Amino acid sequence: MNKHFKEMNERFNVEMFESLVWYCAKLQGTISPETWELIIAFCFDGTWIGGNKYMADVLVEILKSGLTVKSVKKQVTKGLFQTIQCVESRIPIDNEDLLSDEEKGREAIQIFVQKREESFNTFGLTKMYKCLVVHYREDDYYYARLFFEEQAKYEEMDLVWTGDNAKPKGHKKNDPWIVKRNHGNASAYQTCFWSKKKYDKTTAISDIEVYSPFEFKLDPAKIMKEYAEQKYAKVQ
Repeated sequence: MNKHFKEMNERFNVEMFESLVWYCAKLQGTISPETWELIIAFCFDGTWIGGNKYMADVLVEILKSGLTVKSVKKQVTKGLFQTIQCVESRIPIDNEDLLSDEEKGREAIQIFVQKREESFNTFGLTKMYKCLVVHYREDDYYYARLFFEEQAKYEEMDLVWTGDNAKPKGHKKNDPWIVKRNHGNASAYQTCFWSKKKYDKTTAISDIEVYSPFEFKLDPAKIMKEYAEQKYAKVQ
């Protein structure tokens, strides 16, 4: 573990993470992607960016680091390993039908790197980390497993593209893909750039189960009154 990664890891507030998951699950039922970004920002004592404009969702200015937060709604495994795939970014490619598989792959990775560099240049960052949370609700209990790692540098990997999928050079026939990109005219998740990785649950920085019954309640009369007061105040 290098010094910078260790410093980032030590900033993470485990007790706050568990408390916020308990509270947000109680209010939302299933915690939304934006809420996960906020939770991670609080737990690393960082600043939430929001808006999906930059690769960095959270800034940890004191360490010149960005965090890209990915949440996957999926049951966590009881075994030691779990393979997770998630969308890293949307990457449109101009005239992609005119390009070979390798050309589209190289272009996708180049755009991915450009998005990372945009966050670096805009916010003065030197490192990009990935927070991946696997979460789900089962009755009154909420489960969350959080992995923290330096963002993969796909540009430094020797990959072979076949169709939309990329595998390491020299791979065997049944080896899993490392990254893939959906074609621009795909019926679902078009232009999405995906990653896939096998995670060891013992490396998670938090792996929790909290009792958090969904207790969200609406008071329409109170909400209408508050909204009317706010709307009236704006025209004064």
